[in-house]
Amino acid sequence: MTPTPDTPVRCFTALALHADDRRWLQRQLPPDWPAGLRMVPVENWHLTLHFHGSLSAAALQALMARLDDLAPVPAVTATASHWLDLPRHRPSVRALAMDDSHDQLSALRQALPAVGQAAGQKHPFLPHVSVGRYRRGRGQAAANWPDVEDAHVFHFPQLVLFQSLSHERGVRYQPLWSRALPV
Repeated sequence: MTPTPDTPVRCFTALALHADDRRWLQRQLPPDWPAGLRMVPVENWHLTLHFHGSLSAAALQALMARLDDLAPVPAVTATASHWLDLPRHRPSVRALAMDDSHDQLSALRQALPAVGQAAGQKHPFLPHVSVGRYRRGRGQAAANWPDVEDAHVFHFPQLVLFQSLSHERGVRYQPLWSRALPV
């Protein structure tokens, strides 16, 4: 869908996963998923830095111009940590938490323009990759998942502004802007 002046666009800024990291992550998933938890399609896996919400075409164009003006972004890595359910009090997402002990993700997030809902976000940044979504009202901790196998280091090849599009089989993400990162 091409943004028009009358159609707001739901979008977010994220880091795309490298193909090797996607394969590693797929091997970590248990064969049996709890009832009420469905897998996020592998092609939708990413690490969100800012959720912008619905932006007008003008705000979207301004955001892309600000992204174009970013200084060169250095290579970004993060280490797989553990499984978690978000939000913790009433989970809707099963995710792989990422260790940002070197503050690379936090520094990149702070360097990015915070537009729309991202400008008012008050909750702390918790880097993660969502791999499953609980069906409405079915959220329960997936306590029996195996521990993450090793301290796998993720290398993020691309910074992307995605548009979130709803369709009959769920949500898909369409890149609107991207920048390759050194890996």
